Amino acid sequence: MRKGKPGARVTRFTVVFVGLLANAQPRMPLNVRVVAAPASQKLTTIAWTKQPKTAGWPGFTGYTTLQSDPVGLTVLFYGILGASSSIYSSNVFAYTTSTNSYQNLVGTNQLMTFCNPNTATIPGDRHPVGQMAVDTQRNRLWLYGGVCGGVNRNDLWYLTLHADPSQNTWVNVTPQCPGNCPERPNTNDSAMVYNSDRDVLFLWGDHNSSGFPRAWVYHIDTGRWEDVTPATNPPGLSFPGLVYDTLTRKAIQFGGGSAGGIYYNQTWAFDFATKTWRRKALATGPTIAPLNTPLPQAALDPVKHRIFLHIPALVPEDWMYDIALDLWLVLVTTGGGPACNLSNTMALDRRTGNTLVAHCRDILTFDFETWRGLITN
Repeated sequence: MRKGKPGARVTRFTVVFVGLLANAQPRMPLNVRVVAAPASQKLTTIAWTKQPKTAGWPGFTGYTTLQSDPVGLTVLFYGILGASSSIYSSNVFAYTTSTNSYQNLVGTNQLMTFCNPNTATIPGDRHPVGQMAVDTQRNRLWLYGGVCGGVNRNDLWYLTLHADPSQNTWVNVTPQCPGNCPERPNTNDSAMVYNSDRDVLFLWGDHNSSGFPRAWVYHIDTGRWEDVTPATNPPGLSFPGLVYDTLTRKAIQFGGGSAGGIYYNQTWAFDFATKTWRRKALATGPTIAPLNTPLPQAALDPVKHRIFLHIPALVPEDWMYDIALDLWLVLVTTGGGPACNLSNTMALDRRTGNTLVAHCRDILTFDFETWRGLITN
């Protein structure tokens, strides 16, 4: 058991994530070496517990991400109805951790797999992958593209965020443009974040599953996409983990894979001033990412500038990346947490600040489970 500083203050946060249970095998991250944790980090722990199912529970679909709603103080889940068999996201739900309940906000209400077209007020069903980001200046949840039936939608929407989540509505900014559209990203396995310092969206990933990296900046004020792809890029360009950190003013990328399905455990930082990537976590600790896992289950703590990462396996692991220290640390946990290793995602809950919540679809019972995990320090 790690010991921290005497009298160290303990704070608590809530993280929410979704995953799909699979035949995971015990594994260790690549190139791991054990390092001594700073005293300030030694009390960080996670305690997992499984939650009972409540009325209005959504169904599960992969290749989506959870988003923290800073206005309604819920966690937003772009998923499917509980009775749906669709593989594509159709409806947005608001999850409240204090009541362990979901509220269906808006969507197509589709019950079967179908690539329905966009309407004037609702995006058509899709795998949104990691191409969603919360704009804290305008109180919007941005959505770029996604894929349905093998066709990239390449459209841009935002969901208005209100104190009453039932008032949230979709707004279409640019129409669907299947295929390679000029001056617009053509991708379906990228990740997107909002840079609050420059007031832009940053989209990073694989160009149309071709194995060629692309980095794009969307200038919200002018409605213009800018290709900012540098000469040197992280290798994990497909389904990467991506957050924006206000302390370093950089986008932090971790995990992800190649077009050939090789997944990496590298950590990189994108400098918006120089438009360059730089590899991180080389000397001070292990670089961690789930192996063979699209969209790493990770969540940013914007207050303490650290990233939580859950590695699903028969014996799951939880890690934390301290951005300022450039250090990955393995955490002490209880309860195991969900053993999911496909289409996992996490988000920080802003209302309760004291519970981890995880969603998994049991491969044997096909039950959509919810877990919680308490993070201390």
